[in-house]
Amino acid sequence: MGKVQRFVQPLTKRYDLSEAGDWVEIKDELNAGERERLNGLLLSGIAFPTRGDEEEAKQINEALNVNMNMAEAKLGKVETYLVDWSFRDDSGDPVDVTRSAIESLTPDTLDEISEIIDNHTQTQDSAKKAKRQKVPAGAQS
Repeated sequence: MGKVQRFVQPLTKRYDLSEAGDWVEIKDELNAGERERLNGLLLSGIAFPTRGDEEEAKQINEALNVNMNMAEAKLGKVETYLVDWSFRDDSGDPVDVTRSAIESLTPDTLDEISEIIDNHTQTQDSAKKAKRQKVPAGAQS
């Protein structure tokens, strides 16, 4: 059996956008720190119901409210995965990939890039799952 890779390789993949000639380049895989920070953006906190009476215990057991910051999660995902793009400003100069530039995109462009990242990660996750399910020759199950 081959050696297990324990560190993420800095590989990227380029995807064409719907506009002819435009493209984005995204990370093939996040490292552990990037993944955990991105997961942390999604969950902004856990809020327990507070009533001060007997109902409080019942509510805590029945329902745990998780505050989700979807806007920050989407922007953070794009910022974390995005390495480069073909976008230019009005003067024709390349626009650096920055948080400010990402926030200045049209909503449709942000959504398209986010969807590309989602599709990419789903493909990567499926490939990893299939690889884990393979049982090496001679191994006992």
